[in-house]
Amino acid sequence: MQRYNVIYNFFIYVVLHGIVLCNSPASWDSEMQEVFARYKIVVDTNVLRQAAIEAMARLIDPSARIINEEIFSTGEPKKEPDVKICELDKGICYIKLDAVSSGVYNELSKQLGNQDTDNIWGIVLDLRGSGGENFTEIKNIAGLLLGPSNELYRVEDLQGNVLVTNYSEGTCGFHYSPTIIVLVNEQTSGSSELLTAVLKQREHTLVIGKRTKGNVTMQEIIELPGNIKLLMCIKRIKLKNGIILSDSIDPDIPYQVISEGMAECKEKFTRDTILKQDKGVIFAFQVMHSLRALNLNGLK
Repeated sequence: MQRYNVIYNFFIYVVLHGIVLCNSPASWDSEMQEVFARYKIVVDTNVLRQAAIEAMARLIDPSARIINEEIFSTGEPKKEPDVKICELDKGICYIKLDAVSSGVYNELSKQLGNQDTDNIWGIVLDLRGSGGENFTEIKNIAGLLLGPSNELYRVEDLQGNVLVTNYSEGTCGFHYSPTIIVLVNEQTSGSSELLTAVLKQREHTLVIGKRTKGNVTMQEIIELPGNIKLLMCIKRIKLKNGIILSDSIDPDIPYQVISEGMAECKEKFTRDTILKQDKGVIFAFQVMHSLRALNLNGLK
């Protein structure tokens, strides 16, 4: 940790304050050009400078990179929230989210309003292939599933100072505190991973499937002198249980065929199709009933 802090402080000093590399002093350029000329190497010192900044940034964040204006100004096209809900069995609700993105909470809340939520005791939350970069939406979705005022995660700087603590918000949409099974695979990423992680801290939640993608990052664009834009992570996420989220999330129950039959059910989203073809949901359905039989969810 001490070595990490030394690297971080050195990076802040050299890059963020524009010392040496960013300000591009003539002496530095001149000396480098002399070295390259001596070895008959043709190089653009601006490119070299950017490469040096990027290399230093990757000591802190391996995914850090210099971005150009085109990348900076181009975002993914906005998509309508894709939320699907059906009743698998009496008291068991199946929720499929394609991404944890803007508007998902409102759509989820709206669709749950058409369900008999007073009698739902089990939820299968399908986050296989789900991504998203909207961390704010997690607070509302967690509030809907768990109720308000539950500590979810903290945002810290890279030296461990807490910047903000995030809690679930809103009103719980269920009469009972439901048993939750979360389905994940290797394509579960971003804010869907963070939602999985915060739900996994809860006693009556199981995660089933494969290890997630492992790209929960809070990257920011840092404007540097010389019109250089550096995309890197200068914050980290710490869960309520003290775990720093920096890698893939391991399932509680590994299940290698978690994605078999998933594509077919996406085309025809019905209870019968799901319970006949989607091996991941079928397994979760069986586990849910086993938990019910063992009375682990606190219901008689």
